[in-house]
Amino acid sequence: MKGDVEICRAQSNEEVSYKVIKDQKKKLYEDINQGKETECSGCPWLKEDEWPSLDSLLISHISVENHSVCNLRCTYCSETYYGGKLPSYDIATLMGDLKKNNALSSNLSLVWGGGESVLLESFETIFPNIVDEYKPIHNHLFTNATKFSPALERYLRSDQVSITSSIDAGTNDTFIRVRGKNRLKVTLDNLRKYHAAGGDKVIIKYILVPENISENELKAFTSKIKEFGLTGCSFQISSNFKSEDIGEEAKSAATTLYKNLQEVGATMINFDYHLRPQIGNLSAHEDSGKRVKGCDKQKIIVWGAGEYAMRLAEQKSVMLRIKFFVDNDPEKHGKFIGGISVHPPEDILNERDASVFIASAKFYRDIYRDLMKMGVAAEKLIGANEL
Repeated sequence: MKGDVEICRAQSNEEVSYKVIKDQKKKLYEDINQGKETECSGCPWLKEDEWPSLDSLLISHISVENHSVCNLRCTYCSETYYGGKLPSYDIATLMGDLKKNNALSSNLSLVWGGGESVLLESFETIFPNIVDEYKPIHNHLFTNATKFSPALERYLRSDQVSITSSIDAGTNDTFIRVRGKNRLKVTLDNLRKYHAAGGDKVIIKYILVPENISENELKAFTSKIKEFGLTGCSFQISSNFKSEDIGEEAKSAATTLYKNLQEVGATMINFDYHLRPQIGNLSAHEDSGKRVKGCDKQKIIVWGAGEYAMRLAEQKSVMLRIKFFVDNDPEKHGKFIGGISVHPPEDILNERDASVFIASAKFYRDIYRDLMKMGVAAEKLIGANEL
């Protein structure tokens, strides 16, 4: 809930460089290990381990959020993300400095945010140049899709980017109330173009807030998804991250929306890591989607050993059903989450009677595809409404 930790303030290229970032991260690292009070104090993800000294950087993940220009005003968003601030440093210069100092991992992951990503000055040039130069193994961009980007369409077509776009409404009136402007049709038209280029690499997100959880609104949303030919997209159901408890009406809406999306033909649907733990026992909700016969007692294998999995570990009823976790990261193999071991993915093939649950919002589509390549039957996968 505290958000990102600020390690330095940049007013020029010189103030955000490899040296500045390394020195500031090293200071934070040392302060934590000396027991000093820092912005990281109280974070539930801090853990004791044998950590090497931080004498150099090898960065595997970069989130590009160097401006706060946005053309919408979503009710759940912080003013930080639409404050209208232009970049105070050049992202291409920073990336070049990191590369010169051998600070970029060969497994680099990029995430683009903002503000609105495509409103970044010279986005149509900056985005292709960085993707072509650094060839990230994961490249994801958040966009409200109100402005069409030819560069995004091109890189979706070449399988070099995936995108997430929140819609959060099925009617114009609700779109205006939740997102601030009358842009629903434009958004859907642009998403249709992106989907034609990228298929399920387009993730449509629905963030549940009091204004958009009525039964009529949810039906209107899924009708629009069918009308605009978007059922082949991936779908992520979420909630306001600032709410610790979204309330029973929103929980019921989550399972209803899941069912409605299934009924119009969508197959890749998941709850994000923030929403899923709040739902609890989905069998208590009358409107939950299709359930696997006997799934309450069925053993499951969870693919994902990150933050989503750690949130699941807080739910005793779910943990009692988990046989083991799996993850692509070899460094996680043999470790434990809530006392349950982490295995390599191939161990799934030795378990005929267990179902598989994908515990990842960010990599849901990639994991789904990996499972299909491994020959795991789609019937073995259980959705967030069946856990």
